[in-house]
Amino acid sequence: MQLGLIGLGKMGGNMVKRLTRGGHNVVGFDVNGANVKAAVKAGAVGADSLAALVGQLEAPRVVWVMVPHGAPTRDTVVKLSGLLDKGDLVIDGGLRSLEICKRAGIPVAYGTDLLGQLQVDQSREFVLRSQVLAPLEIIRSATLVGAQVLRQEGRLGCLRPEALADLLVIEGNPLENPGLFEE
Repeated sequence: MQLGLIGLGKMGGNMVKRLTRGGHNVVGFDVNGANVKAAVKAGAVGADSLAALVGQLEAPRVVWVMVPHGAPTRDTVVKLSGLLDKGDLVIDGGLRSLEICKRAGIPVAYGTDLLGQLQVDQSREFVLRSQVLAPLEIIRSATLVGAQVLRQEGRLGCLRPEALADLLVIEGNPLENPGLFEE
């Protein structure tokens, strides 16, 4: 799998190492050139701008944004929305990023980086995302779009013969109440 990774600091830098060790092709960008050099040393391809990163990725592109919350994330996603095409994917958890990507027609895969004691709160992300997305869009981001990110359409994110799936049975309709996933 090929993906672009923006933000190569502590978390992003460690992600580059894990991804490249796993055989994935990573194109990395960071405003700090030293972080880009470290990523290249770890096996990534370096980019000196967002445009260069996007230009080095094969369509449909997958771009993971690992920059600080707030203005850096918003600014990055705004710039990316002008560089990416319909069908490209952005992986990020920020609500403002979701708004920007939704307007640009760029799907965002559901994901969370909550680990340790916070992991029990990961299903709250469905409720948080409902501030921007309709419940069906959230479910698709966790299933169909997630499968697209992994290039596993038809095998993941769907219920059909030969597909790999976990089935979650809940009482109620998550299209009416995304908070059901918290229970």
